[in-house]
Amino acid sequence: MTELRLPRLPDRAHVKRTVSFPPEIDAKLRDYAAVYEAAYGQSEPVEELIPYMLERFLDADPSFKKARRTLRAADPSPATAPAKPKKPVAANTSPKETSHGDNR
Repeated sequence: MTELRLPRLPDRAHVKRTVSFPPEIDAKLRDYAAVYEAAYGQSEPVEELIPYMLERFLDADPSFKKARRTLRAADPSPATAPAKPKKPVAANTSPKETSHGDNR
């Protein structure tokens, strides 16, 4: 089995973004998808692989990680802070009984 830097993809939900690639990069991405299928026996569209490839790239860049920590320390605004998971509201709880204090 071929050893790829990208492991088999997990179950996932998506945020949609639109990007354009030069033909050379598109060809490499299609080839990567073919190698991925040969390695894992499962076909994945390029669009499904790209987010995980970018994540691996960003996680492997120590300069980016250091600069990101500095950025987040300097500006802990919601735009740069990681999203906090929302607490689920119990099925038998009305909106007035939630911890929000308002009727959202």
